[in-house]
Amino acid sequence: MISIKHHLINRVYNYDFSGSTFEEFEMKNENIERINFNNTTFTKSINLDSVNINKDFSAIGIEIPEYNINFTWSQFKDKLNFKLTDSTNYNVFTTDDLSDVVIYNEYIATLIKFFSTFKTRGDLESANACYVEMKDVETRRLKYLYETEGGSKYFLNYNLNRFLKFFAEYGTSPVRSVQISGWVILIFSCFYFFFYSAWDQINRKFLIGKGEMLLAYFKSEQKLEDLYSDKHKEDLSTFTSFKQNLKESKEQVPFFFMLFLKPLYWIAVLKLKGNKALYKRVEFLQGKWVDLTAGKKFLLGSVTFLAIITYGVYLITIRSLNSLILSINTFTTLGFGDIPVVGVSRYVAILEGFLGWFLLSIFSVSLISQILQN
Repeated sequence: MISIKHHLINRVYNYDFSGSTFEEFEMKNENIERINFNNTTFTKSINLDSVNINKDFSAIGIEIPEYNINFTWSQFKDKLNFKLTDSTNYNVFTTDDLSDVVIYNEYIATLIKFFSTFKTRGDLESANACYVEMKDVETRRLKYLYETEGGSKYFLNYNLNRFLKFFAEYGTSPVRSVQISGWVILIFSCFYFFFYSAWDQINRKFLIGKGEMLLAYFKSEQKLEDLYSDKHKEDLSTFTSFKQNLKESKEQVPFFFMLFLKPLYWIAVLKLKGNKALYKRVEFLQGKWVDLTAGKKFLLGSVTFLAIITYGVYLITIRSLNSLILSINTFTTLGFGDIPVVGVSRYVAILEGFLGWFLLSIFSVSLISQILQN
């Protein structure tokens, strides 16, 4: 064992400090090829600032202080290994590497040391990166065990790790989980777009009804406001009956009933009258289509085409918003009473609800984990 209080090195490319003890260690090389710290102990401080390790960083059994360290995980990423002999390094990639459970455990233990050190120091970026590397090693080990021993246990653990890496970087990236959740919501909303929803009631029957109204308009001398009145004749009859009932019941009910019910009636009637006035203002066809001149047919046909396109864009926008809201509602499991979609999409909504619950649970754990580290 070599005990050195202060060790300063300049412009050297390969070092073997295995088995040494350092009280204070400082290295200022900008580029080195390999360095071996196996079973090396640093009691007070270690400074590897601006050191770039090109190939191997061996650190089995290393002991480092919790404080007074100056290095980041990016300096060791993809370079940490255990030098077993002069010609063999353990880097947890080959089948032989993964089969050696003793060395594998030592490797994980070393990563845990670095992770704890970075976390204690407050370097969360390095701590997270080190943790991701540790889980990557574990995932490779699980893959090896599944391929050699089989079994549902290793299969499920291996694929769960793969999913956690993809979705949230093993819980170190809540932002990534939010981004992926957003894409999931959008994908499901695109699916819902093509299925009937009770929220907007836009389907073939709805579109055919609009088409029939246009056919009747062009084939007859009816005006737009007449077509609108015919469509809402039942509503108008209901409002008229309601008004008559209010008038007859004036002396038979508490006066405050009238304070609430009369405004309700006038709001409903004003909406109908307002829409009728709007249709009257935009009226453009006088008489039947067949009676128009060629010039008027071209002009009114162009206007009608633009109106249909505009209305189509409006319906698509409404349908898209409803599909997105439905997807968000389903994914976040907020609940909406009865599921507003039918057929296959109903079962897809149930699937999305379960998926949303699962993904949001992982997001919550990831977020809490990162909050607790700060």
